[in-house]
Amino acid sequence: MIFGVEVNRLMSNSYTRLKSGDWAVRAEGVIKEGARITVTKKSGETKQETVSKVLWSGLDNRTNKPISLCLVAKESRGRRGNHAPYGQSCPYCGSRSCSRAWDEGALCDED
Repeated sequence: MIFGVEVNRLMSNSYTRLKSGDWAVRAEGVIKEGARITVTKKSGETKQETVSKVLWSGLDNRTNKPISLCLVAKESRGRRGNHAPYGQSCPYCGSRSCSRAWDEGALCDED
C-alpha cells in the first residue's frame, strides 16, 4: 500500500542471484526444461531465455501463486571485441588485448 492506495504489482520473470553466486530466473508458473521465457531486466529491457534446468517449483510465500526457479542456457558468445572482459589485463605487459589477458595459461604477446 502506497499513500493509502493498494498497489497490485504483476510479477514478471526476473533474474535473481543464488547463494552460490550463479544467476537464475524467478518465473511465474510451473516452467519445464527447454521452455523459452521472456525475462525483464532491472532496466525494463526484456530478453528471451531458454530454461536449461528447473531448480525448484512451488508457491510464492507472498502471493500464494506458483513460481519456478530456473537456470537458463548459457549463450556461446565466443571472443567479442579486442579487449579481455571485466577489465582483465596481462600481468606482464599490462595490455587488455594481450593473449595472456584472455587466458592465464597463454604466453604474453610481448614474449
